Amino acid sequence: MRNKLAIASLVLVVVNLLLFLLLFFLSLPSIKVVGVFFEYFLFYIFPVVAIISLITSIIAIVKIKKNRLDGMWMAISSLIISIIFLVLYSLLWLYLFTRGF
Repeated sequence: MRNKLAIASLVLVVVNLLLFLLLFFLSLPSIKVVGVFFEYFLFYIFPVVAIISLITSIIAIVKIKKNRLDGMWMAISSLIISIIFLVLYSLLWLYLFTRGF
């Protein structure tokens, strides 16, 4: 039996990635119109979803090891992708705030 938290954390990571790509490509043609929404999602929504995915993947790994369930690859991959997202968001924040935003 698969752990449902592992599935949920992987779904959160995929949704975060798809929303980021969707908003990025929507903001390319008209930066001024969609740019405000993209900045709002980039600074407030995406990191929160990445943190939630990170927490659920850690909990899923612990429960999978404890109960010997399937789905370890989902939990580990969502953990790695969440960490990558958080590092990229942190670097982007540092870049924008040091340049004067």
